[in-house]
Amino acid sequence: MASAGSKSPVKKYWVICVVLFLITAVEFVIYEYTGLKTNAAFMYPFLGILSFIKFYLVCAYYMHLKGDNPWMTGVYVFGIALALLVFVILALVV
Repeated sequence: MASAGSKSPVKKYWVICVVLFLITAVEFVIYEYTGLKTNAAFMYPFLGILSFIKFYLVCAYYMHLKGDNPWMTGVYVFGIALALLVFVILALVV
């Protein structure tokens, strides 16, 4: 049971929601800003990092993994990290 001094879970979810919104807004600006479209060496890695952060936040807070064993979040994060690694390797080779 939560102690009296702990934050409300609803407030925490709203904070995560705002963070996800801000990350999405930054991604949109990066993608739509024409000056950055020509600089793919900056745009794609940065968008990948932001997407990874969003994936982690969604897995950690909205997939109800907070109450589960902490390694469960790690399993999902490891999976997306491995997929991104394979994508980067293939992009460099091809």
